[in-house]
Amino acid sequence: SAHLCWKCDKRYSAGSADLAACELFPNVNSGGYMGTAHALAEAFDWMRRQGDKIGVDDQENAWHYYLAYPGRVALDHRQRIWSTMDFTSNKNFHVANCSVMSKYIRGQVCFAHGNGGSRQNILEPLLLELERRGCRQPTMQRRADAYAGLSVALPVLN
Repeated sequence: SAHLCWKCDKRYSAGSADLAACELFPNVNSGGYMGTAHALAEAFDWMRRQGDKIGVDDQENAWHYYLAYPGRVALDHRQRIWSTMDFTSNKNFHVANCSVMSKYIRGQVCFAHGNGGSRQNILEPLLLELERRGCRQPTMQRRADAYAGLSVALPVLN
């Protein structure tokens, strides 16, 4: 929702490094959370207590929590820990020395999140390359695709 997704210039000072990082990767992504067990339980309990009034999915709930408690939430705009791949280009990721590297962050990806269509378009080819090089064990084949039908073509961030 547009009312939830605050623009970067509303969240960070003009000319700041945080503003520049935010403009590249501006959004909350609820595909991964980090924190103490207590802090995460508190956040999820707050979201649960709000019910439908804060949204219908995990993304909206996470945005509402972020807006309600900005001092408790830090977004990884620089993707030092959590690299989301949706809306990015596969040209900006490659395998080197058994690691996934990102041109966006100019370094090694710690955790890769193949959200949306990037699961098939970016993450899977990287994982296959890691397997081909002997860097990881081949993935066991599933009997059914857990994500079947969830991927659509989306615009790409160059």
